[in-house]
Amino acid sequence: MINKIVTDRAALSVPCSPVAEGDFIGDITGDLIETAEYYLNHGLNGCAGLAANQIGYAKRIFVVVLNGQFVPFINPEIVKKSGGMASNTEDCLSVPGGARKVSRYKRIRVAFNDYRNGARVEFNFKGLTARAIQHELDHLDGKLI
Repeated sequence: MINKIVTDRAALSVPCSPVAEGDFIGDITGDLIETAEYYLNHGLNGCAGLAANQIGYAKRIFVVVLNGQFVPFINPEIVKKSGGMASNTEDCLSVPGGARKVSRYKRIRVAFNDYRNGARVEFNFKGLTARAIQHELDHLDGKLI
């Protein structure tokens, strides 16, 4: 289901709860992917990622584009930062009114639960993908650009 984007700063400032073993998250991941795809194709500035709290779910899940499709990250955390920082402008569906300049790490290593089998995995990311992941992690932590 395509959900409305939450723009209430008070609601978005509350850190999200971890997904616990046995939690049903199919609706959350499905809604995240459908909503992100909609904004990628119909939004003014596209969509590189979307956090669960941006569509009303206070759980530690987000999606980002990897190899042309949105992939869910469950209980993600950055385990390594490298390459120094780089400043660039970012847009946010939950913060209308134009892009803002933000500094992010150039390279990160992220641990998360795989949405297919729940196994904990780690991958390295750089460039725009690393920036999008850091942006979505900020959302899960209750931070806005």
